[in-house]
Amino acid sequence: MILFRIPRLWSPEMSAEELYETTQGWWTLGARRKGADYAFAVNRGVIREVYRIDSWRQRQPGDRDWEQDIGKSRKRWGFSGEVADELAHYRNTSMRHLFKQGESSPFKYVNC
Repeated sequence: MILFRIPRLWSPEMSAEELYETTQGWWTLGARRKGADYAFAVNRGVIREVYRIDSWRQRQPGDRDWEQDIGKSRKRWGFSGEVADELAHYRNTSMRHLFKQGESSPFKYVNC
C-alpha cells in the first residue's frame, strides 16, 4: 500500500469525487509504486478513504498542473482505481504510528 498524505487538500465537506481526484495524482513516485495494491488517503494521520489501485500512468497534457513537469527529469504518476470496500474497516482509523515525527514526504510505501 501507499499512504498519501493530503493535509492541505482535505476537508470534511469534500465529495467522494474530490477526495479521489486529490488522492489519485500526481506524485513523484519511483518504481516501487508497481508493488502497491492499495492507496490510502491520509489527513492528520487518519485514513479518510482506501482505494484499490488498478493501474498507473504518467501525468500528461490535459491533466491537472501537467505543465509543471515540463523540463523535469522526475515525472509524476497517478493511479486509476476504485474505493476498496473490502478495506472499509480502515476508514477513520489512525496511521500516526507509521509516520516519524518530522517526516515530510507526502507519501509512504508500506510493504511494497
